[in-house]
This record gives sequence, structure tokens and C-alpha cells, in this order.
Amino acid sequence: MAEKNLLIGFGETLTAEVTPPRGGGGKKHPYTFQQAQKRLIPQVKALSSRIQNVPDEAVPDGKLVACFTLHP
Repeated sequence: MAEKNLLIGFGETLTAEVTPPRGGGGKKHPYTFQQAQKRLIPQVKALSSRIQNVPDEAVPDGKLVACFTLHP
């Protein structure tokens, strides 16, 4: 036989306000600006050269859009 699953009436009366902890110190960045720059500049240059090779027929109104996501 299945166990009983009891419904508690007025369960909100059993709750209490919980305040989240404060502080935690300063933000720790995963990379310095120089490290990020060293890694990203070659990738952006490679993207730029690939964009130059896209045929004009594939670029409406002479505009090309690229999207990339940075993760820490």
C-alpha cells in the first residue's frame, strides 16, 4: 500500500522569514584584462579575416552580423 501523503492546513503559519547572508567579500575575476585580451585578440582577428572572405551575395546591404559569447 502506498504511504500516506498528508496535506498540512495553514502551513504558512509554520514558516519564518529567512534573511540571506550579507557580504562575501570582493568579486574575484577569473582572468585579468591582459589575459583576456591575449586570448581574444587572435580570435577576433581570425573572425575578421573570415568575414573578408564571405561573398558579397551572402551579405545583404553590405552588413554582416557576428555573435559570440564570453564565458569565464
